[in-house]
Amino acid sequence: MPTRPSKRQLVQRSSRVLLIAATLALATAVPAAAQGDPLGRAIARFDRGDYAEARTELEALVRANPRDANATYYLGRVAERQERTGEAVDWFEKAVALDDRRSDFHLWLGIALGTETMHASKFRQPFLARRVKTEFERAVALDPRSVQARQGLLRFYVFAPAMMGGGMDRAREQAAAIAAFSPMQGHLAAAFIAQRMKDTAGVLREYEAAVATSPDSAAGYLALGVAYQQLGRWTDAFATYDRLLRRRPNDMKALLQIGRTAALSGQQLERGEQSLRHWLAKIPGDARTATIAGAHHRLGQILEQTGRRDAARAEYGEALRIDPANDEARKSLAALR
Repeated sequence: MPTRPSKRQLVQRSSRVLLIAATLALATAVPAAAQGDPLGRAIARFDRGDYAEARTELEALVRANPRDANATYYLGRVAERQERTGEAVDWFEKAVALDDRRSDFHLWLGIALGTETMHASKFRQPFLARRVKTEFERAVALDPRSVQARQGLLRFYVFAPAMMGGGMDRAREQAAAIAAFSPMQGHLAAAFIAQRMKDTAGVLREYEAAVATSPDSAAGYLALGVAYQQLGRWTDAFATYDRLLRRRPNDMKALLQIGRTAALSGQQLERGEQSLRHWLAKIPGDARTATIAGAHHRLGQILEQTGRRDAARAEYGEALRIDPANDEARKSLAALR
């Protein structure tokens, strides 16, 4: 049976869950009605996941008008989606320089800087962390009702030491402010804080409250299911995703998580394989490289557990071809040999 993720990996993944929840409802900077113009068409390509094409069109717009703040911003969004974080930071910085009054520009600059911070040296991290805080604070100041900006600031307060401006009291203030605008996202924020405080009962309670508050939204179910995975409560994880599928029968994220739960638990393997194959046959346009590679890795784990070692080896290899940084797939392949 596959090895359970380490505590550090679980914390990182939990942080990712909140970041995903923070950006699920993020509106684009240009209304859909503007899609008839060149910028609108480029944004439509971005929304569909056609990042290479969107990048080409956006670069042409910036060459024609270097002061086009929206096109510059979306070049940052494309780079962020393609996991070129340093480049994303550069584009977002240029967008902010062109228009300092846009909350979403500062928000995404803060997000990109936060990703850079995780990979920076220990000497560079404090400098980057201060910049993250500044950008999220600026985003909130420009739009106090921005749930996404407040979630970014909350994450900073949770992880940063007190000497750099972090603190749980400040994080709770942001969670309360978020709840005033979006009760569901408020529960997700409170769960994030509870997880950091190792309050397992509080985590589950808040995620259940998020589901109850917005039963037609996927965010609460997905976060709750991941929490059950981390606890090894596989039956509850499967049941949570089934609840989501009853509400949203074609939810691709639920199918992906069913496959992941099966791979990690060794349970419902046939269903997990079917779910992953369905997801891989219809990969969502906004799926990240690491997510696609992870799906191949989990499928490989299921195939290995059902005795199909050659097929498993091929899936592990495909995971590494897509994302050479996938250490889990590399370990699985090495162990299989």
